[in-house]
Amino acid sequence: MSTAAIYCRLSQDDMEEGESKSITNQRNLLLDYCRTHGIEDYKIYIDDGISGMDFNRPQFQLMLRDCEAGIVDTVICKDQSRFSRDDTIIKKYLHEQFYIWGIHYIGVTDGTDNTSADFLDNSAFRGFFNEYYVRDCSRKVKAVLQAKKQRGEWATCAPYGYKKDTEKVNHLVPDTAVADIVRRIFTDYAGGKSLTQMARDLNSEGVTSPAMYKQQIYPNYKSPHTHGKWTADGIKAILHNEVYIGTTVYGKTVKQSYRSKEIKVPQAEWKRIPNTHEPIISQDLWEQANSRTSNTASRASRKTGQVFPLSGVVKCACCGHTMYREGVTAKGKQYIYYRCKQATNGSGLCSNKQAINGKSIETVVITEINNAIKQYLSKDSITAKPNAEKYQKHLSTIRTQQSTINNRISNLIDLVADGTITKDQFRTQQDKYNQQLQDLQEQEQQVQAQIDKLNDTEYLDTLVKKYTTGNITALSKQLVTDLIDNIKIGKLNNGTFIEVNTKF
Repeated sequence: MSTAAIYCRLSQDDMEEGESKSITNQRNLLLDYCRTHGIEDYKIYIDDGISGMDFNRPQFQLMLRDCEAGIVDTVICKDQSRFSRDDTIIKKYLHEQFYIWGIHYIGVTDGTDNTSADFLDNSAFRGFFNEYYVRDCSRKVKAVLQAKKQRGEWATCAPYGYKKDTEKVNHLVPDTAVADIVRRIFTDYAGGKSLTQMARDLNSEGVTSPAMYKQQIYPNYKSPHTHGKWTADGIKAILHNEVYIGTTVYGKTVKQSYRSKEIKVPQAEWKRIPNTHEPIISQDLWEQANSRTSNTASRASRKTGQVFPLSGVVKCACCGHTMYREGVTAKGKQYIYYRCKQATNGSGLCSNKQAINGKSIETVVITEINNAIKQYLSKDSITAKPNAEKYQKHLSTIRTQQSTINNRISNLIDLVADGTITKDQFRTQQDKYNQQLQDLQEQEQQVQAQIDKLNDTEYLDTLVKKYTTGNITALSKQLVTDLIDNIKIGKLNNGTFIEVNTKF
């Protein structure tokens, strides 16, 4: 007596075609076949909602293991497309491996039987058209989604902070229940709070995380984040999402074919459609928050979660390296000093071994900013800062690095072609280079934005006048981000000099 494997599969696309392809229909059909043909010993394997192109279907894999182990000697499907729509899988198992294992394969509705003389020819013919069906569906779905994206429509689930418009299809409107949380995240981060501290605050206040909020709206949604908490990474993702300034972005990933995995596209090549929906935050707040994300030296204190106002902008005048902040306790009091790491790490790369008192730096900076604002406002005409030239040089350096990495990717292709490296090695290295390109493209956009600001006299005028309500007496991270390019510290005539370079 045969021990049969009854295999049923249903994909999302099949569900749209109704009951004829349902799991219940398939199972009843195959059970009737077994009763009619005297097969009493069988195991049922079901993969529900999984594509026939997916080889790693859990029950499919279990069935193959049982076939190899000799637990079953017959596999029965509704038709060949239920077994697989991937022609390579059909050829490997139905045309080769099943004969080796002694497995009898039967397709009930299409009459396939691997014991028949014409099975291989008929199976190959069906395999071709089954795979063609997948390719055709893939092209049609891709074309529809692409058209929606090009029109600025939001075809997927609404991101946190938004909901789907009830009056206009695929249009986003702010979700008043949580939009203020998004504004708070951008405001707090631009103001100097760390990602970790922001996550702690939101969790301690009992604010529902995006994943859990989505689950409240869509009861059938299963969050991959079972802890249901705010995290630094989750907040970072919000800070980098241009949807919050009213821009629809698409083309972040690409698939070369329906078989291939998605690969990341360099940020400069993303497609952007501005003003497709109402923004939750202003362009200025977006730029303030993202100017801080580009400054890796602007890290928060582990104890307080706050970013110190001058973090990341104090530079050594001798070597140009960012100076680090150091706390020293003496006679029960805490003193802050800035030192050059290149001078203290034993490398001998810098001779500036002085420790500069943080309060002294802040005093000089406040004085210099107030003086600079007065001079700026007294000018008859406003001109772009010379700093634009420095940023232009930085931009040139970034583009040179991009060119170098693109050349390395081209060399990788040659190495694959001549067999020096495998395709897997190529993909691993290519992913690494693509990530580097993405990072450089983000830097390129930020530097270009800074150049544009320096050349935008109206923007500079508005920015400076924001701080003219009175004499500045204290520094904040926001003020430093807005007004200061860098602070250089070094020696001059055996003494310390502090040079404050403003952005205006």
